[in-house]
Amino acid sequence: MEGRRHYGQLIARRRLRPLVAALIATIALAFFTAFAGVLVGVLATSIGVLGWAFARWRWPRLGKGYRVDALVTPSALYLARVGSSFDHTRTIARRSLRAGYVLPAANGAFVVLRGRFGVVARMRFDDVDAARAFLDDLGLSPVGRPMTFAFFFNLRVTVGADGVVIAVPLLRRKRFVAHESIVDIEQTSDRVVLALASGTRYEIHTGGGQQHTALVERLVEATRVNLTAEHAEPIALLRQGGRTPGAWVRELREHGSVAGGAYRAMALPEETLWRVALDPSERPNHRIGAGLALRAKLDDEGRARLRIAAGAAASPRVRIGLEAVANETEDEVVAAALQRRL
Repeated sequence: MEGRRHYGQLIARRRLRPLVAALIATIALAFFTAFAGVLVGVLATSIGVLGWAFARWRWPRLGKGYRVDALVTPSALYLARVGSSFDHTRTIARRSLRAGYVLPAANGAFVVLRGRFGVVARMRFDDVDAARAFLDDLGLSPVGRPMTFAFFFNLRVTVGADGVVIAVPLLRRKRFVAHESIVDIEQTSDRVVLALASGTRYEIHTGGGQQHTALVERLVEATRVNLTAEHAEPIALLRQGGRTPGAWVRELREHGSVAGGAYRAMALPEETLWRVALDPSERPNHRIGAGLALRAKLDDEGRARLRIAAGAAASPRVRIGLEAVANETEDEVVAAALQRRL
């Protein structure tokens, strides 16, 4: 199997062994069906044995403290003891992973992977950079997928590729803070303070705990990626400026198709447009404008790339804008979508 390898330590929670679980289930079924006859008891026992065999085959015992070889492929994550093969190991489908985060520790860092029903796996790495690289290969880093942290009083903090959304749904309050506007991240035991370029300070009361630590790490990593990304000079052509959404959509479509002498002289290379549209460090208006300029030449693959970029954006403006570009073909429909959100 081809893929990227990572070496860490699997930290398993104490769970009931599959064999013990199967025996308990068999005894319970046999007890409650004793008055129904021997046939039902035999059937219950058979079901228990088959369940135990399936559990041993599907979820082999990789217990607490094992050093593991983690293989990340496009479709799955394979975990095996270091030195053993990947033929009969724990397999986690990547589509089942909903989120993941890094928890810095005194001598390394932990990666927590979450699925639909909670924690799927916990792994320990020798340093934070190794943990971040593992999460990035799984597509669960701040650039790859937004993650929402839940705190008391219905506070929800979503960290994405382009910024942070702080929301309190019960109060219908929401604020977006772009990573490029954050100049410093401070923390105490129960709160995170974002120092903004405007001179203001925005406090997020988390109450402390593991989610607090994970949020700080996520913010630091997302800001670092944003600051170290390569920035091109501002592309004024892509901004909405004083144009209406309709004029913005129409003029950038003409720019993308290079129709008209004025636009032919100013045409931006297609690779530049793609770089701007997919780069989370670019300004929201630039990203949406680049998407609008690409509309005239989008194929199915290009639309899929824009949908992925939209899904990774925390900014509602970028997400709705790129989704409209990818899914709609009529200028009026795209302009209406932009007008609702912008």
